[in-house]
Amino acid sequence: MKQMRVDPDGTLHCPVCNGSQFAFKRTGKAKVMGGLAVGVGALAAPKRAHCLGCGADLKPYKPSPQEVRARTKAQHPEWSPENVDVAKNPMLAPTVGEALAIRKARKAAKNAAKANKAPSDEA
Repeated sequence: MKQMRVDPDGTLHCPVCNGSQFAFKRTGKAKVMGGLAVGVGALAAPKRAHCLGCGADLKPYKPSPQEVRARTKAQHPEWSPENVDVAKNPMLAPTVGEALAIRKARKAAKNAAKANKAPSDEA
């Protein structure tokens, strides 16, 4: 069973006839399983696309992880590792050693600030 194609603008196309009109239907197996799992399970049954141009049965389009990563990187450049301020969030450091070093430096600065703070005079 072939998978739908997607244009850069997001339009779905049939790989056989290049048509763009589809009917989404539940498969026979999904109907049987939906009958056994009454309720919410019946609504979660998978659907297949049926091309109205050539009659081909197609799998719905599911992007690969590489496509999702590339699309996310293009839409949100501020999320890329190069733009993350590791000093603000040590959990985003590339290695555990760097994260621990940042935490240790923060803790030392905090302790130094406490030591330099003058005790309050309440007499």
